[in-house]
Amino acid sequence: MATGHGDTSYRPGGAGTQLGTAPPGRWILFLALALALVRFFKLGEWSLWHDEALALSDALDGERMKNPLGYALFAPFYGSFDGRPSEFWLRFPPALLGCLVVPLTWWAFRPFAGGRAAAAAALLLAVSSWHVYWSQNARFYTLAQALALVGGALVLRGLWRGSGARCIAGVVVSLAAAAAHPSAAFLLIGLLAAPWVVRGFGLGPPAATGGAWRVLAAVGIAVVLGGSGWALSVWGSWVEKKSADPAHFLLTTGFYVTPVLAIGVLAGAFVALRRRTAFVVTVFAVCVVALAAALVACFFARMTAQYVFVLLPWLALVAAAPLGATQRRGSVTVPAAVGLAYLALLTLPALAETGLYFSVREGERPRWREAYRYVFNRAEPGDLILGMEAPVGEYYLEPDPGRTDVRRWRRVTYLDSFRADLPDDWARYGRRTWFVVNLEQLEDWAGDDRRNLLSTLARECRQVESFPVHVAARDLDVLVYLRE
Repeated sequence: MATGHGDTSYRPGGAGTQLGTAPPGRWILFLALALALVRFFKLGEWSLWHDEALALSDALDGERMKNPLGYALFAPFYGSFDGRPSEFWLRFPPALLGCLVVPLTWWAFRPFAGGRAAAAAALLLAVSSWHVYWSQNARFYTLAQALALVGGALVLRGLWRGSGARCIAGVVVSLAAAAAHPSAAFLLIGLLAAPWVVRGFGLGPPAATGGAWRVLAAVGIAVVLGGSGWALSVWGSWVEKKSADPAHFLLTTGFYVTPVLAIGVLAGAFVALRRRTAFVVTVFAVCVVALAAALVACFFARMTAQYVFVLLPWLALVAAAPLGATQRRGSVTVPAAVGLAYLALLTLPALAETGLYFSVREGERPRWREAYRYVFNRAEPGDLILGMEAPVGEYYLEPDPGRTDVRRWRRVTYLDSFRADLPDDWARYGRRTWFVVNLEQLEDWAGDDRRNLLSTLARECRQVESFPVHVAARDLDVLVYLRE
């Protein structure tokens, strides 16, 4: 099969196939599959946080929000329990999908990047504490990531192999990913735009696949026209949530992608560009376009790193590109032993981070369960409980094990930026009041509201307990105050 524009990464019996059957590539993949299983380790040990409690409530009792496919798939599973599902079972579907994404990464990239590089990308994903975190989260991010990975792989297979049907199928699956979580639309933007950019520089898929290009262009136009209403609706909900903060997006993305992996991505992009490896360059361009779209969006709406979580397998493939550069091409050759040492440099720090995640970092979640149970065990009849993330408190304080509508709080009065006046309003009644707070969340409050609450806690209350979590760059401690 011809692979024009300087790309020889896919040849039957060529370098890609040889690397895919080489023992090092197989052992890297086996190691990745084994490490993927850590997503089930301590799965039910961490406390729920706000969005996980809402996922349960909305799946069984509430509005399906902007994630219809996620709720449609998770709701029957959650509803199959006699009582309310535990933390373990709430997180089981995302953990299973998180494990699945690891071999899917190998499958998606192997035909054109080579088996060794694809296995290395799967390994980088398997050891990522960021990926473990969202795999152990009762949300739809791993579902969206898995679907987006399959959809993206089909689009690129369609372009490289001249199959318009694959391109159409890939875009449809990518749209399904966006129905699981709208952030997957950033990857779809990259898939629809980046191949054209790369082709303009003479590094695109084979020129003989012109029919597939025409299909991709037509499907892209249809997506833009047909999906504009849905996109505007989602965009409106994002803009309403919190004020825009580009610095927050950049810092959180850099923190969770990690500087080590980011340096690996730059190294892989350099190798791919020097060797004119069209497939890896295209994957890199997809990431750049998707990140650029998210960066533009963060000037108008509050974006965090989780909105580009869908890109992690694609970034991992670019970082793993040097492992597929063992045969001379252009001016760059990476010896096999050097490639394995390079992979170790990327993997070992990530493995250490994952070890910390499972130990001192407490799953990188505030300890709401311990805090609310502490209050529940000490509260007297008539006490008022003012708490952040009240739906989580309802999950842990509510004595009815079958109740799932935790959006409608009964035991905990929600203390958030919209109800910042509650401490002063209730002070006039002289009720004994518990405060369950995380000080980091006050950063999203208006300045006067934040200062008033901190003043109330300092002047009128005493801190009776704290539940610390040792995480760099974040304050996840939960503090319990009592006003008598």
